[in-house]
Amino acid sequence: MSRMLDRDEQARACHRLLSSVIITAIRDGCATPPKRVKIKDGENKFPMSIDSFTAMRFLFDTNVSGIAEYLAWFDIDPGQYRMRLLETMSDNSALRVNGFEPLDRRNFRYNYGTWMRLKDRSDLGEFEKEQDDD
Repeated sequence: MSRMLDRDEQARACHRLLSSVIITAIRDGCATPPKRVKIKDGENKFPMSIDSFTAMRFLFDTNVSGIAEYLAWFDIDPGQYRMRLLETMSDNSALRVNGFEPLDRRNFRYNYGTWMRLKDRSDLGEFEKEQDDD
């Protein structure tokens, strides 16, 4: 019987770990975007932090392993989860919504929009490399 309790305890610990990874990704997605910067060639860009970029990739990119694999452990549909997350973050009220302050939700929307613009670029490897160097 103690062997069964060990397995149950291990399963609970795994669930807590997986939940923590998901929550961390969402919080990283709420990070304050960097200020607008001037790039060498004179082009203005609105970059995002590597933490926010990787969070958005983990949460929304269906071409790489990410949240879908984690949600499988909880028997949660990733499409529904993503939709609900975006619904929560799109709430423009001044109230706290599902634990997220208005500024958190605004930052998330901004970072999500930036990620959507960046995700298909062919020079993304350079973007990630630049962020790693900082």
